[in-house]
Amino acid sequence: MRLLFAVALGGLVASGALAEDAPAPAKPEKEKKLCRRIEDTGSIVPKRVCHTESEWAVIDAQNEKGAGEAFSQMRPNAAPMPH
Repeated sequence: MRLLFAVALGGLVASGALAEDAPAPAKPEKEKKLCRRIEDTGSIVPKRVCHTESEWAVIDAQNEKGAGEAFSQMRPNAAPMPH
């Protein structure tokens, strides 16, 4: 019984020692948030919306695509808007 306890305790000490020698994983740097004022239809108070730069790039691309589709529906014979 004492031998089993000694082995278990030795394993815990050894695993703790190995964990201390290993460098801590580096935390990924957080992307800075950028805020924009968005005006909702029907409201006179603009809303503040915050996203990271990469999120805004995706949102802007989706909005641009949607605007191009809306314009092409208004003028069905016209060529798509250039980017």
